[in-house]
Amino acid sequence: MNEPPVDTLAAALARHGLELTPEQQSLLERYCQLLWDWNTRLNLTRHTDYEKFVSRDVVDSWQLAQLLAPRESMLDFGSGGGVPGIIVAILRPDVKLEMCDSVGKKAKALEAIVAGSAMERGDFLGGVYEARVRRNPDRHQVQMFRQGNAWGVPLKITKGVTLETSS
Repeated sequence: MNEPPVDTLAAALARHGLELTPEQQSLLERYCQLLWDWNTRLNLTRHTDYEKFVSRDVVDSWQLAQLLAPRESMLDFGSGGGVPGIIVAILRPDVKLEMCDSVGKKAKALEAIVAGSAMERGDFLGGVYEARVRRNPDRHQVQMFRQGNAWGVPLKITKGVTLETSS
C-alpha cells in the first residue's frame, strides 16, 4: 500500500506561487513548527498541515504585507498564535510590529513563539496593550482587529481601507 507523499512548506508555497528568500522560508518553517507544537496544548489554529497553513494564513498575510508602506507600524490586536503578525514580520522585516492578546494562555503561547522563532524584531505587549492603545490610539498606522474565528473580519487599516478575507 502506498503512503501519501509528505508535504513540505516549500512545495505548498510553490503551489500558491509565493517566492520567499531562503531566510524567510527558514523563519516561516520555524514559526510553523512552534505554532503546531503549542497547538498540541492550546487550540491556536486549525491549519495543521502545510497546505492549510499556506493557503489560509500565509496567502492572506502576504496580501496584507503588500499593502503596507515601508517602515509602517502595525499592531496585531488579538494575535492568538501570531497570524498575521508574525508572518507579516517575516515577509516585511521593515515593518514595526507589536502583537498582543487578552487571553492569558494565548498570550503566554504567543510570547514563547516569538521568543523561540529566532526573529530579531517584533514586540509582544501581553496584557498591557489596552492601556497603551488607549493612551496613544494613533501610535500605529495599521491596526489589526479580529472578530470570531476569521482573522480578517473586520481587518481595519487606519488609512481608510477595510479588507475581508475569504478564509
